[in-house]
Amino acid sequence: MKVTDVTIRKSFEDSDLEAIVSVTFNDYFVVHDIKIIKEQNNYYIEMPKHKRADGQLVNIASPTNPTVMQEITKAIIRAYQENAVSEDSMAKQD
Repeated sequence: MKVTDVTIRKSFEDSDLEAIVSVTFNDYFVVHDIKIIKEQNNYYIEMPKHKRADGQLVNIASPTNPTVMQEITKAIIRAYQENAVSEDSMAKQD
């Protein structure tokens, strides 16, 4: 499965939560509400979760192996950083 689009739906300032994104796979399957978290200058992603009746949070969607998770994480972080760079350069032009 290949990441074909990353849509940054909401960004946050002054928070460990950097953004919430939607990721499209192979142009036909979308996973919403993936969080980008930054801690100590490192980014990681958190898949969407659901709170069960017993209060436990469980992933709604998740990769089947660590290699796929790494590929998804790299694609999301790359898109997020490219978006941040383009927004920064546009702000400097204003």
